[in-house]
Amino acid sequence: MKNLLSISILLLLCLTSCTDDKAVLTILDRAEAMMGEHSDSAYLWLCKADSAIADQSKKTQMRHLMLKAEATNKLFLQMPSDTLFQEVVDYYDRHGTSNQQLKAHYLLGCIYRDMKEAPQAIQCYYDAVEKADTLSDDCDYNTLFRVYSQMSFILDSQIMPDEEIDALKKFGKYALKAGYVYEYIRSIEFMSKAYNLKADTAMVLSTEQRAHDLYLKHDMPKAAASACMLSMYIYINLGDYIKVKHLMDVLENESGLFNKRGEIEPGREHYYHCKGLYYLGINQLDSAEYYFKKLLHHGYSFDAYRGLMEVAQRKGDSQSVLSYSKCYEASFDTLVTNIHEEATRQVVGMYNYSRQQKIAEKEREVASKNRALLIVSVFMFVLIFIVVYGMYRRFRTKKLREVARLNSNLAIVKQNYTKVLAEWQSKEKSFSNQVSEKQNELERLSQQLQEYQQLYDQISPSDKEDALMHSDIVMTFRDMTKPRRTPIYPSQSDWDYLLANVERCLPSFYSEIARASLSKQELQVTLLTRLNFSPADMAILLNTKVGSSPNCVGFVM
Repeated sequence: MKNLLSISILLLLCLTSCTDDKAVLTILDRAEAMMGEHSDSAYLWLCKADSAIADQSKKTQMRHLMLKAEATNKLFLQMPSDTLFQEVVDYYDRHGTSNQQLKAHYLLGCIYRDMKEAPQAIQCYYDAVEKADTLSDDCDYNTLFRVYSQMSFILDSQIMPDEEIDALKKFGKYALKAGYVYEYIRSIEFMSKAYNLKADTAMVLSTEQRAHDLYLKHDMPKAAASACMLSMYIYINLGDYIKVKHLMDVLENESGLFNKRGEIEPGREHYYHCKGLYYLGINQLDSAEYYFKKLLHHGYSFDAYRGLMEVAQRKGDSQSVLSYSKCYEASFDTLVTNIHEEATRQVVGMYNYSRQQKIAEKEREVASKNRALLIVSVFMFVLIFIVVYGMYRRFRTKKLREVARLNSNLAIVKQNYTKVLAEWQSKEKSFSNQVSEKQNELERLSQQLQEYQQLYDQISPSDKEDALMHSDIVMTFRDMTKPRRTPIYPSQSDWDYLLANVERCLPSFYSEIARASLSKQELQVTLLTRLNFSPADMAILLNTKVGSSPNCVGFVM
């Protein structure tokens, strides 16, 4: 009886210690009800419960932590540590519903997102998706579409357009199920950026047009007016400045993004680059210069200096060209450095994530065989990749050699045909027997020329350009740019031969410069620019003076 009494008292004490305070539960209920539209008020209520939460049951503590993480995420405040919130995830994986597990993994992904740990964030979002029960009537589509939304942003930063498009499609699908029409249309609008990464301009235009039409259909004219940014750049590249002007007018007059002074809202200032390109395209150089300087004021130095350099070239202001080219090169170096640092950070993130995964696997004494299998699989994948890449490189090199040889043969046959034709015409009246021989040779060369031309016409433009970039004449020009005690400059025959190669390999470009009535020096600069020679290399090949700045090479005319 004494033992039974002791056990009863102990059980009573345990039950008493696990009893939740009704006031705390009321606070949590109220905060959860406010979370959707008044997350700031919900956060304040949750802060009131902080002092009393340590005395509550595990279930209430975990609920408090998850609600507070949800509120801080909505308010863009500091999220809890990943170590602390992992406890919440583990608890709901054992005791929670599918919706609670979905939300817990989603919030952990948001924590890693704020830590800029993309691999961990993506993994958490995939885990969250796996927890969702889309066959259930009470599936939390509100959280599910946000999972895919965040996933799409990370995939965009990782430059994975195909995966991003798939995530955006699901983002829109579940946003519509949750009743968020605006978010559904935004998912379509965001797809245009992914298609732009794939250089699919037709899909960019059709996607932005579709988003525009849906915004109008659902009475969202301001959003419709702003769904055109990428389309503007495409129409600028196409030279359709009438269409660009129409889109700019709609954006500036109907989107609500501009103040009375005509300035776009903060965060969207890159629009001035588009406007500068438009005025550059219609040759209003002063207006173009104004917007490129405005773009520079907002920190977009790379695009700004490139635009200002183009304006100065159009105006024939060589001093400004030199000045802006120095700044452009410096901004380009900065851009490359930033890209390199970002790539390095991502690689380090991937390495840290893999290392943490291995440590976790060792702690749980799981999958030692799976790790070995994974290593073997990766090794085999790398090995296969190296073999396939080597085969591709050999095939590519062989094809480029064939194209170069065909290009050379075509040039020789054309040269011989021209020579024989001239001889035939000069000797036609005086030497009838030689005329017959020359006529036969002309027919043979004409047939050979036609055969080579047919073969050459079957080659794709990209292969022709690659063959040109690796041709003997281009390599000869590049060799001339190497530092040597006695400089070597291209002869007129070198320039003529280079131009002949450009005519065959880049016919569209050749037609443009042929119509432009360029001077000799302008033609040479245009050719070298198209063939990706640097300003320093151009200075050597054109035998011009080099600017004194170590950051940039300019021509002193």
